[in-house]
Amino acid sequence: AEQLRPYQEILAPFVLAARQRLVAEAGTTYALLTEDAHAAMERSLLSTLCWFAGQTLHIQFSVMRTQEQSPFARLLALAQETDDRTLYEQFVQHMLHGQLRSFLCEYPVLARILAIVMQCWVESTAEFLQRLAADWNEIQRVFGGAEGELGRVVAAQTSLSDPHNGRRTVMVLMFSSGIKL
Repeated sequence: AEQLRPYQEILAPFVLAARQRLVAEAGTTYALLTEDAHAAMERSLLSTLCWFAGQTLHIQFSVMRTQEQSPFARLLALAQETDDRTLYEQFVQHMLHGQLRSFLCEYPVLARILAIVMQCWVESTAEFLQRLAADWNEIQRVFGGAEGELGRVVAAQTSLSDPHNGRRTVMVLMFSSGIKL
């Protein structure tokens, strides 16, 4: 099951924008990975964006929750241990339908960080795909086995190390042949 992250719905458009940039930058090398492998890499980006923006979005959500609920309603919700799902969904819709821009204008440093993280992800992923394409024949020769065919990359585990050199991290790739590198 996929792990849900607070505020991921708000940050998902950033991942979609990063994907579009990656497709344009990577060109034909984009096809070396299956959609599942690309989705795993995009989930890693989403997780990073949520980590950077989560606390600030939570502050904004808390302000909205305080403004939307009367003190009595907050006490009642605490007594009944109800969740804030309805208010959370309202907050997400509020942000996605016009308030995200003003939120980012209010927090320009966060906006810059999110833009840098996205750009670093696009650059590092495009570089990874270009290097994979350049090394493909040698990887096939060394790891292809008797059949010599690794197949496409069907899964990717990312962020297996601390980010370095433009947010690059260690990855494990699973090829359709079952080989992991």
